[in-house]
Amino acid sequence: MHWLNLAVVVLRNERKLTQKDLAKSVGCSPNTIANLERGSTNIKFETIEKIIDILGYEFDIHKKEKP
Repeated sequence: MHWLNLAVVVLRNERKLTQKDLAKSVGCSPNTIANLERGSTNIKFETIEKIIDILGYEFDIHKKEKP
């Protein structure tokens, strides 16, 4: 399982949301959420951003500084 898949599962469960609840908020099917959590689908970055936002977090990428 990829870190993002695991993060979605953990954060969704912390919010006490079902896959169906999250899917409805995101505007996708429950199967999309299930597939994401299993790591068996490619998902649009915009959808990932929506999911993270709904779960109360930000998705932020920073360039690593060289040691």
